[in-house]
Amino acid sequence: ETGRATRFQAFGSDITERKNAESKLRRLSGFYAALGQCNEAIVRCADENQLFQEICRIAVESAGLRMAWIGLVDSSSRSVSPVAWFGSGHEYLAEIRISTAGDEPAGQGPTGTAIREGRPVWCQDFQNDPRTSPWHERGASVGWGASASLPLRRDGRVNGALMVYAAETNAFEDDICRLLLEMAADISFAMDNFAREGARRATELELRKLSQALEQSPESITITDLDGRIEYVNDAFVRNTGYARDEVIGHNPRMLQSGRTPQASYAALWEAMTHGRPWQGEFTNKRKDGSEYIEFAIITPLRQPDGTVSHYVAVQEDVTEKKHLAMELDAHRHHLEQLVESRTAELVEARRQADAASEAKSSFLANMSHEIRTPMNAIIGITHLLRRGGATPEQAGQLDKIDDAGRHLLGIINDILDLSKIEAGRLQLECTDFALAAVLDNVASIIGDTARDKGLGIRLDRGEVPAWLRGDPTRLRQALLNYAGNAVKFTEQGAIALR
Repeated sequence: ETGRATRFQAFGSDITERKNAESKLRRLSGFYAALGQCNEAIVRCADENQLFQEICRIAVESAGLRMAWIGLVDSSSRSVSPVAWFGSGHEYLAEIRISTAGDEPAGQGPTGTAIREGRPVWCQDFQNDPRTSPWHERGASVGWGASASLPLRRDGRVNGALMVYAAETNAFEDDICRLLLEMAADISFAMDNFAREGARRATELELRKLSQALEQSPESITITDLDGRIEYVNDAFVRNTGYARDEVIGHNPRMLQSGRTPQASYAALWEAMTHGRPWQGEFTNKRKDGSEYIEFAIITPLRQPDGTVSHYVAVQEDVTEKKHLAMELDAHRHHLEQLVESRTAELVEARRQADAASEAKSSFLANMSHEIRTPMNAIIGITHLLRRGGATPEQAGQLDKIDDAGRHLLGIINDILDLSKIEAGRLQLECTDFALAAVLDNVASIIGDTARDKGLGIRLDRGEVPAWLRGDPTRLRQALLNYAGNAVKFTEQGAIALR
């Protein structure tokens, strides 16, 4: 009656499920958004590294995950190397060691298992899961409640993994797992695309290099179909022939024929082409201006992957200048050979004549030895008789001079005759027994007067040489007389010793 409330009535309802549903919806919406952004990044990113970094950032910022990273397998060492990361706790990646080998402790974790077995590994309670025990302390410090490791494939083979970490336990519900698997599949698709694009670019680069090699080659290159119609010529062909490309494309190379190439060459060429064999040879062709040139050509069938021949490729070198130089060199060589042959014949004839003259001279002197020595010996003998028959001192001096001159001239004649005999091959050494003392005494008597006139003494020293020797006493006497005569001639005082 007074209008004051005397009683309160409260009504309550349990909204936990609604809140959980709202939270799940927010998480799911975040993963849907992340998946869409990942697909946009796949279209936008220019290379694999840029895409990986974007994926990790999107997983953290849009899907609400604590951290995400991507690792690729090194096939040689079977280790997993992080290549991109984002979020809280990524510092531990600098020292992490993960292997794909199942027999190593480093390969027992979620990432190694996912890559090795090719399946996702879900750790809904990171801190209590034995598979993540090596990283429990690290996970607790950065707030990891759950983790997922999803294999990534290139060309159908697992070669890496996407690792994500959530703050809550049991964070990866069925819908979220499906979205993460779809994200991993999209990343694998992008990896295939990048691989194909890389292969395409590499092929384009190779084709570009081959095209540049063809265009910039100094040799003429021609490609024809099986009927011989020209489909391609390079710049060198245009320069060498004078024809523009549009003047030869679709035409047969016979338009270059000069009529001076043997028909046998064309027959051999087409016989080789018909059997799918390469051919090489020379053509004498004609340029557009009518001038002729010589080409060395190598023509090869171009085969497709199935082995069929689809085209012919000709590489041709202009060897006109080389041919002219070779012809000039051949002419010079032949001329030089003729000169050498003629000069050799002249030298041979001159040598023959010189040998004949020398032989005649030597034979003459050797045969005249007796006729030349006899008069000289007669002069020396008569001089000796005149000296014994009594002569005045003046006449004795004159006789001595005649005797010395005669003996000197006889020595010169003997030397000349010996040299001539050597040249004629007629010198023969005597082999007889002789007394060394007689030889030495004879030499001493011959040089005695000259030595005494200069006031020189003569000493004979036989030493321990045997009294009798076997050999040519005449040649030994001549040798000793030459030595002794020189000794007397060049000695001013003292004595001459014959040992």
